Amino acid sequence: MQKENNKIMPRTLKGKDAWRFVASLENRTMDIELFKEAVIQVIKAVRNNGDEAVREYMVKYYGVDIPTDEFMVSKEEIENAFARIGDAEKKAIEKEIEIFKIFHRRQKPQEIVESGSYGRIRLKWVPLGRIGVHVPEYPDSAYISTMISHVVPAMIAGVDEIAVFTPPLENGEVNPVLLATAKLLGVKEVYRIGGPIAVAVMAYGTQSIQAVDKIFGAGDNYFMAAKQIVAQDTRIDMPSGPSENLIIADESSNLDRVLLDLISQAEHLDSMTILLTDSEDFAYRVVEMLESSLLEAGNAVISDNMKNTFILIFDDINDIVEAVNVISPERVAIFTSNAASIASKINNAGAVFINTPSAFGDYGVGMNQQLPSSGFARSFGALTVLDFMKPLYEIELNNNGINDLKIFVEKMALLEGFPLHAKAIREF
Repeated sequence: MQKENNKIMPRTLKGKDAWRFVASLENRTMDIELFKEAVIQVIKAVRNNGDEAVREYMVKYYGVDIPTDEFMVSKEEIENAFARIGDAEKKAIEKEIEIFKIFHRRQKPQEIVESGSYGRIRLKWVPLGRIGVHVPEYPDSAYISTMISHVVPAMIAGVDEIAVFTPPLENGEVNPVLLATAKLLGVKEVYRIGGPIAVAVMAYGTQSIQAVDKIFGAGDNYFMAAKQIVAQDTRIDMPSGPSENLIIADESSNLDRVLLDLISQAEHLDSMTILLTDSEDFAYRVVEMLESSLLEAGNAVISDNMKNTFILIFDDINDIVEAVNVISPERVAIFTSNAASIASKINNAGAVFINTPSAFGDYGVGMNQQLPSSGFARSFGALTVLDFMKPLYEIELNNNGINDLKIFVEKMALLEGFPLHAKAIREF
């Protein structure tokens, strides 16, 4: 990072230095091992001691002592929180929920049935029985969009039980906006437990809280590490941690729009933002304008996140595309005259925004904001309704089908060295 007038400013890298930095990010998933070491004892304690360990670690990490019978937020608390939220705010939340429903309903898969004189084979999709969703809680932030982006597709999938976990405020209460959102969504289970503690509870359960079939949600690197630890026992949605946003710009880009997108994504705690450009002049104009933009924003989190903000200068757009696919970020925002053409060449990213502010990935269009980060976009994609379901085969053959297939299937079984398979088929 660079400092100007005691202020942290983005680091600017060019040529070989830019490529070295890109190469260092290719293996950034290895950094998670440090966070795993920090949370493994929490996981073990909750698994072995249940509610007692949950209460102990909630005091240690969140400074609140919550009795076991108050882990779950009461119906009365939810109703009181709902009453504290204004009508305009409720309508905005309701509209966001409806937008989400419209787009996610179209994602629900159709069953496939292949039938003939032999019988039928069917591939159907069934919902998971019980899921857990972690909604992060940071000072001055209420992640209602995180709750919506998980609960809505779960409901569309047909999940019966949805348990939401979120860290409490300093007074032990849950953010009233989150509780109001839970009521509007119809969520009955909300627990004031967060971070790695919540991950362990979701994975293994306690005396008072039932384990889930799959863990979903967002959080910091400690949360991400905890999810990866329990993944050997409980399914997780994807490896996801702090926000990552790449911005592609060139001489055709609007400087003010690029600056706004860069600064807006730095609002997320511990987020990483990288501007990639083939114009050295544009890069330095961004640096010149950034200090005044930071002063105007007046946000300590944004200013601190400048240490995780970089400006990379490449020879041409092809190099930029290659760098993006190596980094495999959570989000890419392209603000160029040929943005659509560039977007068509990007394969490794959670989401790509074409001359569109990346904040629209959180609100207004129905896109799911739960995206892979830390390079996992190479093999994981955005959260969809499918993540809350599982495929199940059904095979029903009639006598004609069995008799017609016997000789062929018996031969296949023998080729693989399974004579009893062959006998079971032959003598049926």
